[in-house]
Amino acid sequence: MRLQLFMRTVRESQKLADLVLSLRLPYMTREASKSDLARTVSVLRHVRYVDLPVGFFSDEPASYTLKQELMAKCPDIRRMTYTHGSEMSISRIVGAKLWTNLESLELSGLHVDEGTLLQVLGSFPALRSLKLENLASIGDSVFTPFRAMPNFPPIERLIIRNMTSITADGLATNLSVSQNQHALETLGLTQTGVRPESLHMILSRAPRLKSLTLELDVETSFPAQEIPLLTSSSVEIMHYEITSTGSPSGMQTVASSYYNYLISSLKSNSLPALRHLYALDPRFIDMLPLASPKPDLQQPLALYTKGPDDFEWNITQYEPTATGKRTSVTRPVSFHLAQLSPRWGVESRQSVLVGNGFGGYLAVPVDEEGPASSGEKSTNRRDSKYDLWR
Repeated sequence: MRLQLFMRTVRESQKLADLVLSLRLPYMTREASKSDLARTVSVLRHVRYVDLPVGFFSDEPASYTLKQELMAKCPDIRRMTYTHGSEMSISRIVGAKLWTNLESLELSGLHVDEGTLLQVLGSFPALRSLKLENLASIGDSVFTPFRAMPNFPPIERLIIRNMTSITADGLATNLSVSQNQHALETLGLTQTGVRPESLHMILSRAPRLKSLTLELDVETSFPAQEIPLLTSSSVEIMHYEITSTGSPSGMQTVASSYYNYLISSLKSNSLPALRHLYALDPRFIDMLPLASPKPDLQQPLALYTKGPDDFEWNITQYEPTATGKRTSVTRPVSFHLAQLSPRWGVESRQSVLVGNGFGGYLAVPVDEEGPASSGEKSTNRRDSKYDLWR
């Protein structure tokens, strides 16, 4: 009913419709009211962000009218996703001058060749954020300049998931282009062909990189030969989540060799800007002697550690002091909207830590929605996260 009322309002007043930049809808509303949503967006000429039904992204017939209206009437869309089944829509982007202000694009599970992918990316001159997931036919050659194809564009936020054909060699080739290396600020690599021992090739070519994520399951130990340490003067946040599924009884003997490499990089002070480090190994703190006099860390650092099957994680705050001594405190905490990967959970409750008067801490929940405005009432059922109609 609220969607219908809003639809009537903007359809009767183009002046009001032109003020709408973002349309947010509860999951069940957008899934059950596709036709009303289509009639609504048909007059929102300046809208940039719209919550859309899942079938929209995979070209389900039920979302056909909605998709046609969005393409024809909403030229300023800034974020879009294409998933398995939308190959036909992807092929029609090239040369269509569709959504030329698009800033964020996600491509998942598509059967698309590298030439088509490059042409699609070249169709969005304002593109800044790109996520590639489960694209089986895409490999390192997509980063190689082609005379007859657009080059891989400069991206600020690049996320690559479940694509083992993408390796450090390919990304290094991409970052050999000056505009590409100076654009990249966030890089996420989950189950790709980029291994920890080759990560230094990327860091050396990414002078503006601030956030780095590497998630990988390994089967063999870290190479015995000498490997350059991880070096970056810009990386502030790092997720280094290495697991070895073949280790007995959860003892990550294989993965430990990769964490030893990370520790060597930390102790060499080759990551001076690093402030937040996430390690998927509960023993990482014990492996890293924070208070050793030589060598030692020179910057404050928050270390987050957790086992692959744990539900809670620990944070250790490391603060260099004026006297040259180091202090650290480890305690379990809860996060909400933190820089956490999916392994760390997404439904964690926001809380703050306060002293309990006995040298310990209490986790105090924080109201995520803020105080209700005057006239609003709240009930537990209505405020539940599991109410799909919210």
